[in-house]
Amino acid sequence: METYILVLDSFLSLLLFGPLVAAFWRGTWGLLDIYMLPDNQVLSLCASLVWGLLVYLAVVILQSPMMSLNKKMGSPVFYIVSRLHSYILSIAIVNHWRGIWGLLNMTGATFLSAGLTLGVSTTFLVLCRGMCNTVSAPLLTISDIGREEFFRITTVFKTQPRASLRFYMDSCFSVVIIIGFVIAKWRGMWTLIDLLLTPDDAIRSAWLSVIAGNILAVLLFIIQWPVMYLANKLRRLKQTTLTFFMLLFIEDILSFLGFVASNLVWRGFWNLQDQCLLVHNKELSNWVSHGVAVVILMAVLHYNMVMQAGLGTDGDIINSEDTTFFETKFITNFIQHSSRTYDLGADPPTIDVPQTAVFKIETISLPI
Repeated sequence: METYILVLDSFLSLLLFGPLVAAFWRGTWGLLDIYMLPDNQVLSLCASLVWGLLVYLAVVILQSPMMSLNKKMGSPVFYIVSRLHSYILSIAIVNHWRGIWGLLNMTGATFLSAGLTLGVSTTFLVLCRGMCNTVSAPLLTISDIGREEFFRITTVFKTQPRASLRFYMDSCFSVVIIIGFVIAKWRGMWTLIDLLLTPDDAIRSAWLSVIAGNILAVLLFIIQWPVMYLANKLRRLKQTTLTFFMLLFIEDILSFLGFVASNLVWRGFWNLQDQCLLVHNKELSNWVSHGVAVVILMAVLHYNMVMQAGLGTDGDIINSEDTTFFETKFITNFIQHSSRTYDLGADPPTIDVPQTAVFKIETISLPI
């Protein structure tokens, strides 16, 4: 039964979350183009970069006080604060991406620029074991369910969030360096696809991008099962340097293919909206994309997937006991949360019923 649910989760991610996440980013990015200093492109991009980077860093560094505050909040207050926190952070992250992406675009939309950007960033991320951070929807889902770890944002070296120099350096390295190269890699691949995939026909190029991305995603959903089975067999062998690098190589290959599929899907849905959604009113078109995505993703408790604020390390997934490589758990998340909240296998609670007081009523004989 669990396998069937995981398969259903994968298709829900393809049909629902891929388009919605792309819509959020397209709408938010477009609104920033309209409202963020539109008369000066360089200043606009720099403002986006600085504002987005500072807010992102502040949220990562201040996660410990937020987690402490979380314990003192009532449920209604938590719901409001957590959603506001997620929304502000998501806008900041889009600003961060827009700033770096736009400045890189000033080098020109050429094969040389795109190829160098993609090659250098990929090499750096492989060496730093950060390739897994390039995969996004529809090959990844992140839920907003639960509150215990809601404000936790993992860093590359997984340093405990507290007031220490090590944590601050880890936070800066994660946000400034690793995320910076992730953005560069996405920009390089996106530009290459723009140049290669029928550049003279925008609508056809968008449809081909959607189709190719979804086909690749489906293939990855299928092959991830035997790959994780093989990885499990390799882990059972004697652990050597060769085994370690073999597992790491397998993860990097899957991460790269997942990145390509994510890039294709995002680009396709993004450009389809540009070409088909209220084309004569770009401002309203962007507001519709942004608003619909925010409402639906918050309603289904999966809004956090639009930003992927936390970072992972290559090797974590392939060395885990999971049966799937790509974490696309939607229904599964709700089932697991319900199981933790309501322990269906436990004995029903006993209720101590106080014994009722017994009153003795004596009859009194009255003389007549």
